[in-house]
Amino acid sequence: MSVKHQVFVSSTYLDLVEERRHVTQTLLEADCIPVVMELFPASNVDQWSFIKSMIDESDYYVLILAGRYGSLSSEGISYTEKEYRYALETGKPIISFLYENVDALTADKCERDPSSAEKLQAFRALAEKKLCKYWENTFDLRLKISNSIYNLKRTHPRGGWVKESSPLELVKQPDKKLNLFFSTPFTTLTDVEYSELRSSIVDIAEDLREFENVDDVYYINEGFESLDDFVFPNLKASAYFNLIDNCDYFIAVLSKRLFSSVHFEAGYALAKGKRCIFFVKEIDNVTFVNELCAADFRESVNIIRYRSFKEIKAFICNEVKHELEAVV
Repeated sequence: MSVKHQVFVSSTYLDLVEERRHVTQTLLEADCIPVVMELFPASNVDQWSFIKSMIDESDYYVLILAGRYGSLSSEGISYTEKEYRYALETGKPIISFLYENVDALTADKCERDPSSAEKLQAFRALAEKKLCKYWENTFDLRLKISNSIYNLKRTHPRGGWVKESSPLELVKQPDKKLNLFFSTPFTTLTDVEYSELRSSIVDIAEDLREFENVDDVYYINEGFESLDDFVFPNLKASAYFNLIDNCDYFIAVLSKRLFSSVHFEAGYALAKGKRCIFFVKEIDNVTFVNELCAADFRESVNIIRYRSFKEIKAFICNEVKHELEAVV
């Protein structure tokens, strides 16, 4: 039975536009229905009554707080705090995500009004009394929300939304095994760069193979310890494409902006409708997939900026955990 849980996302808006977009995407990927103000329809019902009804219908409540307190309600507190207090009063499972180093934020993302700044501090203190986590950047926020929602579903199970059954409804197979294909460049890297890259990906692959719902992890470079091991007559593109045909995920790691066979493999994976994750140090490293491409393949493409291979491992392991949960 496929269950989707509704998650109400509460935060200030103007200072967290980009973060809210990423949170919405993360919740969708976690098989949740995000409730965000950007999607509220026009309605004759007064705003607060509508917001309360959305919180009531939601399974979980997520608060994101940074350096702004937000516009004030008639009670003298911000609408964000008013929503939080209502969720608290109604016993909704809540998790808060508080920006860790508010002092480091730019002036346009901080409260200039002393009274509002004081109220923000009091609001943070209130949120810290319940389950909360601290985030440093968008990647960190996405990862922690993904982890937290997974754990909330396990520790605070809720009814969620279930699609009405029909005679033609397909039943998921609980014995489904995932195959993952890793792709990384090699010919344009130095020996040291290649060795470090290969070692890190092999480490991630070995961890993923321990998951009960992972059949195999394909990484062609795993068999080549150094660049000298590459003999092009033995590298057949057709073999790569056959492996991609059999995989559920295509995962590329690009630490530089360069031209590589990875581009062809990625294009083939996209054409085949595979779920693709592109890890890049900088967004412009992905010369073949830009914002427009990501929008065109919104359902199957994730472009993730990373700082360390530890972050890559954590993100992919979360993806695999969610896939395992989806077939139970």
